[in-house]
Amino acid sequence: ATWHHWGDYIGPAQLIAAGALPLVDIPLQYGFGPSLILTQGCKINCWSSMYWFTSLSSIAMVYLLAAIALKLNRSRSTLQICFVLIIVMASCLLWTQYPPTVGSPLSTPSTTGVRFLPGIIMLAYTLHRSYSVDLQYSSEKIGHILWLACIIWSPEAGIQSTAVWVPYFIWTRTFKNIGENNVVNFFRTIALLLTILLLGLAIFAVVFQFIFGSWPLPKEYIIYLLNVPGSMPINPNGTVWFAIACLMCWLIGFLFSQRKPLDIKFNRASWLIALLCLANFTYFLGRSHDNNILNLMPYLTLVLFATRAIIPAGAIKALTTTLLSATLGFVMIFGWALFTNLK
Repeated sequence: ATWHHWGDYIGPAQLIAAGALPLVDIPLQYGFGPSLILTQGCKINCWSSMYWFTSLSSIAMVYLLAAIALKLNRSRSTLQICFVLIIVMASCLLWTQYPPTVGSPLSTPSTTGVRFLPGIIMLAYTLHRSYSVDLQYSSEKIGHILWLACIIWSPEAGIQSTAVWVPYFIWTRTFKNIGENNVVNFFRTIALLLTILLLGLAIFAVVFQFIFGSWPLPKEYIIYLLNVPGSMPINPNGTVWFAIACLMCWLIGFLFSQRKPLDIKFNRASWLIALLCLANFTYFLGRSHDNNILNLMPYLTLVLFATRAIIPAGAIKALTTTLLSATLGFVMIFGWALFTNLK
């Protein structure tokens, strides 16, 4: 199964290296960015390049998620910091691979940083900017560049980054400045975002044509969004309820926190994290396999950390703490019944 997962990346890279035009002759299931990086790596060795690409992107993913989780953790005690780091590592390195397989992120690259790192980088930058006291308009350029880079990287990264950056940018430009004409600012901001998007895509198309001698085809870019491989109906008795429980905890906690916010920065961070989690949840809705919820554990645990950060006490905080504890304890027994009848 590992080679099958790797082949989805290496196959297109080898075709491009052999002369096929990406987004013209062949569609790219996991996006233009990964395929182009591996094409360069194939000049040395495709499999070794895939190994390093997957390893480094997974390390970066764990590092950023751990940094965000620690930022949300109000306690500075060594014990709590250790628990936060252990939970993040378990959700990124164990749950995403299906615990009974005792695999590593290298086994299924599409469940780790190769696929989700761009959206996490977008979230990390947006959170960093939202924590700043003075929002400089010059820093918006970095956000726009990251947004466009994610869209070019892959359709999924584009969805994830759009879900985070666009609402945040509209909020900072429209609703933060009390007393101004919000309706005019809203439509002006939408027009600005559309202009930036169209200009960025036009520049990409021109550069693509200059390098490959052909124009990229939009249908090849979105073909896997329109035709999801292995689509399945949602299991009403499956792991989807864990995801729903996490998101409902956040929603209830966020609504209650609006009455008397503990810290506006934590509230702002929580809805940015929830936006990324909802965007990544489309990955499950597209294929709807129970195991895909396990692949989303890093983002669900991040939502739980965010929920704990915005409410002082009560049943919701107790429930989120229980769910976080379960992500660590249950990993040791989840699915092992499959092996009880082996002889």
